[in-house]
Amino acid sequence: MTTSLDTEVLLGVRERIAEFIMNQVIPVKGEFHCNYPDIAI
Repeated sequence: MTTSLDTEVLLGVRERIAEFIMNQVIPVKGEFHCNYPDIAI
């Protein structure tokens, strides 16, 4: 049996994913980057 998530919870998840993409994935000066040095891309 599954339980659906509340709309507010889903909106929060969407915001956190968008924030991650904007801060960690989008190129800075044309190069891919990651602010976490322990993560190898």
